[in-house]
Amino acid sequence: MNDLKTIAKGAKLSIKDGHIVCPVCRMKTRQIIRPETEAKNLQVFCAQCKSQTLGSCVPAAAGFAFCSHT
Repeated sequence: MNDLKTIAKGAKLSIKDGHIVCPVCRMKTRQIIRPETEAKNLQVFCAQCKSQTLGSCVPAAAGFAFCSHT
């Protein structure tokens, strides 16, 4: 299943305890994001609902990464 779920462009990905939260089922994924992480077109896979999403991360001044859907 290579279909990427369609989420609103520009929506924010949530981060909980360093893990990216799946925008579909709201469970933590296995992907860990550190505060200094920079990523473009990061593919996030959720093992719970089997969905895949693309996102980008840039470090924020507060120390937490800002992620958004692309």
